Amino acid sequence: MKDQELQELVERGSSQGDRDSRLYHSVFKALRTETDYVLPADFAERVIAAVKARYSSRDMVWFTGGVFLIIIALVVAVMVTGFSFTFGAFTFLSGYPGLVIFGVAFILALQWIDRRWIRKSVL
Repeated sequence: MKDQELQELVERGSSQGDRDSRLYHSVFKALRTETDYVLPADFAERVIAAVKARYSSRDMVWFTGGVFLIIIALVVAVMVTGFSFTFGAFTFLSGYPGLVIFGVAFILALQWIDRRWIRKSVL
């Protein structure tokens, strides 16, 4: 017998007496009863605070590790391939390595400021 047929039999009140019918009957009986337990008023706030605390610390470790590994991979790739910014639209960057480093550092600083102060004040 399929689950849908068993469910319909239990909802009508009739059961065949086999093991599956009895299990369905006990499950639906338990689902109909109300629990006496009531959650505290600040339950949602406590859960959100716990998730934020765990997520923020773990997220910052992954973010820092990822940025570090990307920089190492970029340096290794440039050294191995002998890549230079002397082609196409990036020709102008070959004379400004300091500008490229500043741009990357500036973007990383903005991300850090956003995570450190701006998102905390919004949330």
